[in-house]
Amino acid sequence: MNSRLLEISKTRYTWSNVTSNVTSTPLRYFYPENAADIQAIVTEAEQEKLRVRAVGSGHSFSEAAKGNDFLMDMKNIRNATSYSTPLVKPAFQNQHFVLADAGITIRRLNRILDSMDLALENMGAVDFQTVSGALMTGTHGTGIAKPAFPDMIRSIRMVGTGSKLLQIEPANGITDPVAHHQRFPSVQLIQEDDTFYSNVLSFGGMGIIYQLVLEVLPKYWIKERRYLQDWSALKADLLNGNFMQLVHDNDFVAFRSNPHKIDGENLCAIVVQNITHTEPTKFEKGKRNFLSGIISNREAVIEYLVRTVNRNPKNVGKRVQTSLKTSR
Repeated sequence: MNSRLLEISKTRYTWSNVTSNVTSTPLRYFYPENAADIQAIVTEAEQEKLRVRAVGSGHSFSEAAKGNDFLMDMKNIRNATSYSTPLVKPAFQNQHFVLADAGITIRRLNRILDSMDLALENMGAVDFQTVSGALMTGTHGTGIAKPAFPDMIRSIRMVGTGSKLLQIEPANGITDPVAHHQRFPSVQLIQEDDTFYSNVLSFGGMGIIYQLVLEVLPKYWIKERRYLQDWSALKADLLNGNFMQLVHDNDFVAFRSNPHKIDGENLCAIVVQNITHTEPTKFEKGKRNFLSGIISNREAVIEYLVRTVNRNPKNVGKRVQTSLKTSR
């Protein structure tokens, strides 16, 4: 193993996801800083006949990221920039695209997009995930007409077998092949539907993604309304079609239910959100529950709560009830 790989790796390191239900102690744990590092890691793995996987923030409960040979942590690859002319074909130049590194968290990406007066069209419940992790595990948000994370991806750059650098898009891809070759001659551009859709949600099984291009929207704000409802009433609304009408009439609708009955009822929290292009007033910005806002923006707090509940499952029902009530 060369000196660069030794410099960006460690042994005897145990990785776990946020809930600690998946752990792994690989032969070597890497912290690549660019595509060249990833190429070197893949080359080393192939020479030693080992498997190599990438991990993000560990917010998946599945074993998709588990690997006992080589693991690489993408957190040092974390920038984002506009993806535009001359790389983007003229037919797509009225749309907005951003090139994001695989290790950037959604929180950091959101801040960069905000500085560019842009925004993601949709995201999951938390922003601690890396964009590549959200993509590879099929993260979705809410809103019946809103895209899941893989549906916002227009191009992916990855290191494939033989350490080849690839940029993969649908057949009608956004990238101009001539401009791409002039700018990135060492990166093979593949614009083919089967190849793109086989890779865009592959749980990391097709190669190591190091960058991706997302289609984003002009900056907007969200107006939110939250309220509590007993499951018996919500169930009636689901059966008579009232809830689905609510879904169709708004941009985002979601509900969370306490599976444990408290005082004979299962409490539910309903969230209704709508996009607005009018900047809210200071009063409107401060409407959300203050405590809920603080807790929801602290990854360590959420992880601690998950682990605490796992250690004392008898109190899960009451904790869920409190969480629903304080989230308003």
